Amino acid sequence: MNPRLNNLRRTDSRPETLEKYLTRQDAAELLNVSTDTVRRLIARGELKAYKVGRAIRIDPADLRRVCKPIRTSAPMAGR
Repeated sequence: MNPRLNNLRRTDSRPETLEKYLTRQDAAELLNVSTDTVRRLIARGELKAYKVGRAIRIDPADLRRVCKPIRTSAPMAGR
């Protein structure tokens, strides 16, 4: 997780479990993509998100699941 996000201290009385959820902006910063990309991932069903009132929240575990390693093939001979 982004160290900047770990250093944030909440002063309100929200339960501890809800602090683990990320905003679309947080998710975009962690993935180094735009918030539009995060929105599209959610819309396509590739990234699970939760609606809390009018806010959208993302579980960090779901964010990790969307990050998949890519397969690389060996270079072709003679090229």
